[in-house]
Amino acid sequence: MSAAVYIYPGTFSPPPHGHLEVVRQAMKICERLIIICSRNQEKESWFTAEECKNFWLAYNLPKNVEIMTLEEFSARSNSAKNVVM
Repeated sequence: MSAAVYIYPGTFSPPPHGHLEVVRQAMKICERLIIICSRNQEKESWFTAEECKNFWLAYNLPKNVEIMTLEEFSARSNSAKNVVM
């Protein structure tokens, strides 16, 4: 059985240092974490999901943290039973 995949979704426009601290704390209990950048159509956003992804990539994150847009995540064939939000 595959290990659980934890996801941290949000608009992160841009991702503040508080969100980075949440990721650092989560990594103490998660084997694998995927940060998913998306857009909320009901809020004004300064940055696209792709730009948000690039902001996250600028942080020095552990190797078991992956950054992707919602579209990229949706395109993957992830088993929903292994995903924890």
